[in-house]
Amino acid sequence: GPLSGMSIGSVQVGVSAADLDNLLLKVTYTSVALALAALGATVLVGVLVARRTTRDLDLLVEGSLAASRGDLDHRVPVRSKDEVGAVASAFNFMMEDLKTSKERLVIAERIAAWQEIARRLAHEIKNPLTPIQMAMDTLRKSYKKQHPEFAEILDESTTTVLEEADRLKRIVAEFSDFARM
Repeated sequence: GPLSGMSIGSVQVGVSAADLDNLLLKVTYTSVALALAALGATVLVGVLVARRTTRDLDLLVEGSLAASRGDLDHRVPVRSKDEVGAVASAFNFMMEDLKTSKERLVIAERIAAWQEIARRLAHEIKNPLTPIQMAMDTLRKSYKKQHPEFAEILDESTTTVLEEADRLKRIVAEFSDFARM
């Protein structure tokens, strides 16, 4: 239109330098307050995370001490799925594995001990059997040949057999006493 490009009037806005300084000071204070609040919140979150992590690590230390005392039933509570929780889970798995290994070792030791006892018992029983067998063999041969001193050989052989039978009885009694323990 006909009025385009022409100025009709002007508006003057007056702001004093003191008002601008005041506004700038308020913005600065607000920025500092917000920065301090953010820093405080960050520190608080850090302290809470550190405290929880420290508490969880203390539980792991407690678990390690229990393991060193031989308490393989001790478990550490897994309270998070982070790295500390993963370590706690691994610790609990290790304790279960140690417990199983210890139980297997105890069983293996018992089996080995009983095998050693059986071996010694067999050896002890075998010792008296040899003289018994020899005495009976000598007695049989003397009888077949109608040896002139058969009565004396019979006496010696029966004495040997009875002595060795007593020895076997003592071995069995000692083994029975041991087995009752």
